[in-house]
Amino acid sequence: MVNDFVQAFVRREGDLYVAECVELPLRCESESLDAAVSDLEAALRTSLDDDDFGMFGFEGEPRLVISLFFGPFGAIDD
Repeated sequence: MVNDFVQAFVRREGDLYVAECVELPLRCESESLDAAVSDLEAALRTSLDDDDFGMFGFEGEPRLVISLFFGPFGAIDD
């Protein structure tokens, strides 16, 4: 199976935003949401050169898909 995207989650930990890849061991922290995502995109590009993309099942450079999490899991009480 060929992948064309990398999944990542962004969450708040104290004063920092943490962006973490699901499939790859990449994690970035920053004081802003935009910087955390940008840093993760840069880390993805620099850690996977063109030869590595195929090794991980990617056809070309993968797209980064971000999911945001900023609250507790479960139903909200009224």
